[in-house]
Amino acid sequence: MSPRLTFVLLFLLSSLFVGAQSRPSAREAGLPLSVGFGYSNYNIDFDNFKRSAEESPRMGGLSAWIDLDLSGLRFVPNGLGIEAKGDSIRYGRPQDYSEMSQTAALTGPIYHWRRRSALHPYGKFLLGYGRTYFPARYGKWVGPYHFDTRTVYAPGGGVDLHAYGPLWVRADYEYQMWPQLFGRTVTPNGFTLGVSYDLSHRYLR
Repeated sequence: MSPRLTFVLLFLLSSLFVGAQSRPSAREAGLPLSVGFGYSNYNIDFDNFKRSAEESPRMGGLSAWIDLDLSGLRFVPNGLGIEAKGDSIRYGRPQDYSEMSQTAALTGPIYHWRRRSALHPYGKFLLGYGRTYFPARYGKWVGPYHFDTRTVYAPGGGVDLHAYGPLWVRADYEYQMWPQLFGRTVTPNGFTLGVSYDLSHRYLR
């Protein structure tokens, strides 16, 4: 799924929200969106770079996300929404492998447990498109083959902590699955720490 298609989907859902609002306008002080960015640290799960039989090297990168709250729609449970997320893991590459990187554009449902507190745990399941670059010589592959693309599946979860006004701090864990890459499912996974801005201004929902 391309980033352009992801944002078109979010735009259409925002329009649907406005047209189907069923809760009092006093509770809907702004757009039902939050936007955020953060720093990610992932185990990249590439065999040739493993320091031991169990451990792959870790790399860092940047992530950004948009969460659309669907709770204002009729028959939609409070806390249910859609997330669109992009990440680019390219810092701290293994020595002598300047090409190594992983990027993904993902979207899917996210559910926050909200009890009018400053702490909102959540779970999610995202689906999208990923691309990875790697050395032209990797295992039995030698030559011009140095990047590949896959459909990516990414369950995850974390917590949003209210900081100040519309600002929230997010701690997120994500487990990505890239099927049939080098004959197996590659599973980059790791943590993101970031901050988000709540455009709805419902600070303690």
